[in-house]
Amino acid sequence: MDALTCALAALLLAGAPGHQLPIAVQDDALLLNRSPAPVQQYLGQMRGTHGPQLVHVERRDPGTSAWVPVSVTGQGCDQGTEFSTESAGAFMRLAPYNGNAPYRMTVRQPEGSWAPSVEVPVT
Repeated sequence: MDALTCALAALLLAGAPGHQLPIAVQDDALLLNRSPAPVQQYLGQMRGTHGPQLVHVERRDPGTSAWVPVSVTGQGCDQGTEFSTESAGAFMRLAPYNGNAPYRMTVRQPEGSWAPSVEVPVT
């Protein structure tokens, strides 16, 4: 993710969890004569947890039906496919829009396996 998108992520993610805005990032689109890059915002919370939880956001690949981790960016411009929630189990991340597909989150269990959430269709 470029510096402008990262700065926008830090600005948007500084708000309270649950605050959602439909957004589009205008990076160098005008200079390159192309459309702005659309961005998705991911929000989640694990219930009944104590302390931060290790999480992935995953997208079902339309061609193979495999679940693929999504690289997301947090408030501190940290980027990757694996991240920790805050102490109450909540998270908010941004990622470039990558087309219509089902998404889900997975949470790392104490024994090391990953427990998936219910998938959510994004259209």
